[in-house]
Amino acid sequence: MIDECKFDSNTGCTATLCYDAKFPCSIRQKPRPSSIEFPWVGATVLYPGQRQAPWEYYLNLAQMAATRSQCLSRRVGAILVKEGRIIATGYNGAPSGMRECQTCPRKESGKELMDCHAIHAEENALLQCALYGPSTIGAELYCTLQPCYHCAKLIIQAKIKEVSYIDSYPDTRGLESLEEAKIPTFQMDRQHAR
Repeated sequence: MIDECKFDSNTGCTATLCYDAKFPCSIRQKPRPSSIEFPWVGATVLYPGQRQAPWEYYLNLAQMAATRSQCLSRRVGAILVKEGRIIATGYNGAPSGMRECQTCPRKESGKELMDCHAIHAEENALLQCALYGPSTIGAELYCTLQPCYHCAKLIIQAKIKEVSYIDSYPDTRGLESLEEAKIPTFQMDRQHAR
């Protein structure tokens, strides 16, 4: 419970715990903001009675997974979902037991991938399924970055049925491969994935 009124004339009540009539001021007369943004993790908290669409929820979780990455080039997260249940998460980084990068040998994003010893987020999520047993057949992949060519081949072979991502990748061969394999891909707007 809060001790003082948090009413703001621009946004209405910004308190989340005073809607039980402790403060009888104009809080109830002004609409509350529909959500609060937490930009440091790219997430939004909704008020009671509101609900994110499932794809928004899964992409938010992918963005949260990306915060675990130690990659010096780009932080990427991925979530595998089957029948509305999360079966694996992944983020890009060094393989278990290996040191994280101190310097990046790659000069340009999307180039010189053979010089990078990190595992991609999509690979990591698929490997979690291989390690712990859930089947990926018919699962959906939600990731913060469009899959690269190598990851697209793994996605096809794992029989993922659909891929949703936020940001584009410089190399389009991954998308072309997914299209050839008739796996639908959807680029989601970053603003709506919060």
